[in-house]
Amino acid sequence: MSGKRTRNDAMSGRKKKSGSTAPHEIIVQRLASEPDTKQTFRPVKPREFVNFEYEELSLVNLKKACAAHFNLPASTCDILVSNKGPSCTNIGQIPHRKDKVYLVRFVVMQDDQPLSEDGVEVYYEDSISTSHPNRNYPASVSIDALLKAGKVAKPQPKNKVTITFEAFDIESREWTEVMEEELLVDTKKFASGGFRDAFHATGKKSAKNHQPTEWVVKTYNARAKSTIEGIASTSVENHCRKQVQMHAVARHFTKKFDSKAPSSF
Repeated sequence: MSGKRTRNDAMSGRKKKSGSTAPHEIIVQRLASEPDTKQTFRPVKPREFVNFEYEELSLVNLKKACAAHFNLPASTCDILVSNKGPSCTNIGQIPHRKDKVYLVRFVVMQDDQPLSEDGVEVYYEDSISTSHPNRNYPASVSIDALLKAGKVAKPQPKNKVTITFEAFDIESREWTEVMEEELLVDTKKFASGGFRDAFHATGKKSAKNHQPTEWVVKTYNARAKSTIEGIASTSVENHCRKQVQMHAVARHFTKKFDSKAPSSF
């Protein structure tokens, strides 16, 4: 039968030392690179005799012997505990089988994998290419939510505005433009105070996490505008600039006091 394993009686020309306990050949069962739907590594070939020319029976030497036999890189050789895994990391993890068969698979690895101390490239499970699709299942959704999906959901109206940010220099008493940001501002306020209303806004995507930047835009309400323009006899813009200028003065004094404050009292 073609499926039977054949033994190569022509031993390697290299002779082992008299004290070596390593076998001259081992029996290997090659398995598939990837598990099936039942998470089992299936055989892809019949069992074979593999020449073992090394003095020591170690995991590294087993991988080298199998790789040389199948004419594949030793860095892709993986020896399993069973046909369901896991991968062996040392020779002591290989179970003592009565038939003395080593379960081997060959995996695909990245080009930039590091070398281990014994000179064999190390591979990682996340570098293995797979033909199975990534099975990410959606979260459970209630029947009520599914039925409501049939109703038209209108997007929340937003206003597209361009806001110019300015800074006040207390020494030169001049205003300078710092940056300009284009925002989508909700038309419905989410909070309101005695003088101003707060609106949620989103800007461009952040380069750090690729998520839209979030802002809070505050505007004076109708009552505050009436007070500013009627009683204070000034515009809303001039009133805001005065506030920022006075804050700059307060910040200047705070920094001065902080620099002169003793380290301990």
